[in-house]
Amino acid sequence: MVLSRTESKREADTEKKDLLTELSDLKADYEKGLKANKGRTAVGLSTIETGLFHEVMEFLRQYSAGELEDSLLRPQHFSLGHFVRYCVDDLKSYYLESRIAVKPEATMNELYEWLWSDTSFGDLLGELADFMNNSDDKEVKAIAYGVAR
Repeated sequence: MVLSRTESKREADTEKKDLLTELSDLKADYEKGLKANKGRTAVGLSTIETGLFHEVMEFLRQYSAGELEDSLLRPQHFSLGHFVRYCVDDLKSYYLESRIAVKPEATMNELYEWLWSDTSFGDLLGELADFMNNSDDKEVKAIAYGVAR
């Protein structure tokens, strides 16, 4: 059973990095994992290329703070709520695949404990879920549940 954010959050083992620095630092590990898996990845649901993940992360940060209502990156055929969810799913996959590349023996629960507890991205997801849970938009509110799982 994979633990949710609430179930697996603990005190961080190390000091967390700036969100965009953290994302940049994962690139080599993600590429290592991609090579080991012959190009297979779970990243791609949002249709946004990994080279634009800094912009996606910045959008999610600003959106969760109530500073932005939409993104120019959002394909028109996705609702805002679904776009946010797909971006979150892609970034979770990116983070987890990066971690698996350097810690292949880690269990799923250990991977998620790392994601929720030791990364700035995990903190952002908690803030994002809280923000979405408080939305008047029923779709956004419903999607919030999957953001922190």
